[in-house]
Order: sequence, then C-alpha cells, then structure tokens
Amino acid sequence: MRSTPRSLLPRQAWLSPLCQRLGALLVALVCLGVGTLDSDSDAEAQAPARPNFIIVMSDDQGPGMMRALPAVARLIGGRGAEFENAIASFPLCCPARATLLTGQYAHNHGAKGNNPGSGGGYSALRDPERNLAAWLQAGGYDTAFAGKWLNGLRTPRLAPPGWDEWWSLVGAGGEGLSSFYDYDVFEQGAEPRHFGTRVADYQTDALTREYALPFVAEHAIDPDPFFLWLAYHPPHNGLGRADAAGRRCSTGPPGSREGEQSAIPAPRHARRYSRARAPRPPSFDEADVTDKPALVRRRPRLDRTDLERIERDYRCGLAALLALDQAVEAIVSELRETGQLERTVLVFTADHGVLAGEHRIPRGKNQPYEEAIGVPLMISGPGVARGRRVAAPVANADLAPTILELAGASPPAELARPIDGRALVPQLAGTVGGRDRAILIEGRDNTVRTRHGFKVRSYVGVRTSRYSYVEYRRAGFDSRADGIAAAIGAGRTTERELYDLPRDPHQLANRDRDPRYAAARTALAALLARLERCSGPECVVAKRVPRPSR
Repeated sequence: MRSTPRSLLPRQAWLSPLCQRLGALLVALVCLGVGTLDSDSDAEAQAPARPNFIIVMSDDQGPGMMRALPAVARLIGGRGAEFENAIASFPLCCPARATLLTGQYAHNHGAKGNNPGSGGGYSALRDPERNLAAWLQAGGYDTAFAGKWLNGLRTPRLAPPGWDEWWSLVGAGGEGLSSFYDYDVFEQGAEPRHFGTRVADYQTDALTREYALPFVAEHAIDPDPFFLWLAYHPPHNGLGRADAAGRRCSTGPPGSREGEQSAIPAPRHARRYSRARAPRPPSFDEADVTDKPALVRRRPRLDRTDLERIERDYRCGLAALLALDQAVEAIVSELRETGQLERTVLVFTADHGVLAGEHRIPRGKNQPYEEAIGVPLMISGPGVARGRRVAAPVANADLAPTILELAGASPPAELARPIDGRALVPQLAGTVGGRDRAILIEGRDNTVRTRHGFKVRSYVGVRTSRYSYVEYRRAGFDSRADGIAAAIGAGRTTERELYDLPRDPHQLANRDRDPRYAAARTALAALLARLERCSGPECVVAKRVPRPSR
C-alpha cells in the first residue's frame, strides 16, 4: 500500500475509515462469489504468508538500562531469542545506523562518523539507494521509517531511497534529532509537521500514536507484508520543556542549550527512578589507568560534577525509556488485535552503548570498550525458537542479511552491494554455533589541526567470545580534506589493548605486553589484518584463538 501518506488523526479517528475499508473489502469478496476461487487461488491462499518486520531501536542505551523495559523483555525477548554478545562494530550514531541499513561495516558503507569533519553523516554513505528497505521494497514489502534518521540530513524534500513512508527527525544532531518537544517530522510527499510543547507532543508518544500504530493497523487489510523501523530517542539526552520532568533532568532551562540535559521523561514518568543508582563496576572511576592508552591515562579522576551528571543521566534515561516500553506494548497489542502478531518478526536493539564513568569516561561513545560496543538484541516471531539465549558474538551488520533471509528476499542486481554480516537464522531456529567468530571493531575521530598539518586518530580491533583486541592508529596529512578522506585505521599503530574477558570482564588489566598472551596477541593481530579491509563474505571469520599459557 504505497499510494498516499497515512492519516495523522487520533487513533479513534483513523479506526473508522479502516473499518469502512474492511467492510468494503468483505462485500467485494462476497460479490465475487465462491466460483471465482479456482485452484490457483486456493494454492495462493494456502501459501505461507511472508513475515512482517518491526525493528525498535533505542539510542545510546548503556548497561543496566533494560530494567526500564520489562515489556520489551517479556514480549520480544521472552517470546524469542536474546543475543548476549551483540556488538555495534562502530559505536556511534550515524555509522551504527548505516550498518543496520546496509549490512556493511563502516569502512565499506563510508559513513565514518556523525559529521563531515570525520568523513561522516548521511551524505558520506556510499550508494544510499542500495539498502535494506530498497531490497525489501523490490520484493513486494511496504516500507516505513519513523524517528531519528542518520545524522547530517537537513530539510529533505523527498524520502531517502527505499521508503514508501518516511516520518523522520533530521538534522546535524543539535536540532530535531535531540529534542523531546518542539521538533519537526519530515514526511514523504508532504510538508514537515511541527510538534510543539503540549503533553501529546512528547516525541516517543507522538511517533507511536501518529505513525507506528496507524501503519500497523492499516496492514490488517493490506495484503502486502511490511517493514517498519522505529528509531526512538531515549535514553539519549535532549531538550525538554519547563515541566517537572524537564527541570529534574536539566541543569539549565530545559528547552535551551544554556545548560545540560539528560534524557527527558514523559510527564507521567517525571518522578520515576529518582533514587536509582547508576552501575558502578570495578572499572568505574578506574584507579590505575597506567596500562590504558594515553587518551585515558590523561583523564583525571571523576569529580562531583561528573558523578552528579552520571547519576542524572542514568535516572532520567531509565524514566524516559518507560515511554518506549509502553510503545512496544501498544504495538504488540495492535498486532495481536489485528491478527498480525504471529506473522511479525519483532527486533529490539540499540544503535550502540555508552560509557558512564567506566575508565574515568563520564559520558562516552565511539570507544572500543564493552560498555560502548555492547548492545541489547532480542528477536521474536515466526522461525524463532522461544527462550533462546545465544552466547556467540554477533554484529549489527548481521541484521540486514537476517531479515532478508527470513523474508525470502534478495537484493536485485541493480541494487546489490556486498554484505559483510551473516544471517542469524540458524541461531534463531535453535542451532548452536559461531562461538569462534571474530567481530570487527572500528572507529575514528574528527580531523584536527596540529602544529605541522592535520591528524586523524582511529582504532581498529576484533572482539571474540573471549578476547577484545584493539590497535590505536594515528595518521598525519598536509590538508584537512586529506584527513577527512582518510580511511579508518590509517597510519601507524601507537598503542594496543588486549583483554581476556572471562577473567577480566571490566577490562582492568591490559594484557598486550603479558608474555602469557603472546600467542593470542599474534592470532588476534592476524585476524584484524584480515578484517579491517574485508568486504562481503570474507568479513565472516571464525578462528580459535589460543588460550593464555601458564
């Protein structure tokens, strides 16, 4: 169903035309008569329906925050599979979202950061028309997106390629992308719709009520399967309004950038989690960082302002996630009431994680530590065994090929691109395997001026079920343009980190120079050499890495 934008009326208003259309469809079927149902029609009616897909994504979801998402855990994780070692290979907003959209690592899809200063943003995405939505659309799916789009796109007149419906927050990061109130939603074939500061304009609720639920409801009578990606804002920080929630979660005026904001809860959740305590693992405000890279060694211990911000971010992030949890509950209820739940694959994940005081980093992403690269990943629906817990490492690049295989679709030749991830269908069905797989970790900073030109810092590494191994690189350039164009991992290796995660889950002891880990370090460096410039099937690498010697 791709003809016109869907109604933006309140839910009770858009149910009425739906009922009228359903009635008209039933009358038409009766008028056709039983004799029109020939053998071909019978066979078609008995063919298994292709599944729908809904991806629900949170933004900057750190450790300990699933406690605010009981409905997500029950309705998606409890009904399907939960992946305990899901990795966002480049833990930053735009690169991570581009990986989901393309099935490629960042060094292949081209979005190397959030803004042009890092060679990032949506404009850096290579071949943007070659994406998961376009592949499904070519296979007969209705496609829709609602929420936070890839950073850097401003005031578009048309939806990006592949989307029948596109209800998006756009901007460089400090505009509508980071506002819980007073934002614009850009729509395919229509003028942007402005949401103000009323209670009903709270972003999570508005995206669910005005876009997600009507789209799901319409497909109760639409024969085409659908793909819906919902990219919600919590628990990312953002602008609020002058109410109890805004004042609690801001250090200055809630709707102004004069102070700092955490995530802003819905008014009904303004006081929730007011006494929650942020996780304080052994790495929190790490005492001894002499074995860490220079960027961590130079950090001071956390001060009172840092500690207050960490607690505020955590408490307000939890409270803001409650509206997302209720959104998932409403969507599942709509699917159940319209008879679509059993044919819908539900995915919950985050774009990436975030550090909150670990290794002295008070608020951090784009770091190769577990808190930043680790994301929740739960999948339920047809073809997914209930109650699965998958320990093998998987990557966010795996979601696109997984959805394609479950849909029985493949990219048309004119839209194809090499896919770096692998389909997780065997694991979803109950097959055990993949524990020896190595996932690429990569990231880079903006190009900065130095005394003798420009420099770029980046990192590349591998994450296995046991080890995390990272090499930090530095490259110099004569011009800023050359620095922006530089590849992730360009330049010489300046420092390394190696952690034995079962023995050291909080990454306190860097084993890079430990002779007991010499064989492991050599094997991991070889794996990294294979992965850091890989493309397509060669990016799926499994190799047993030696254990430390005694």
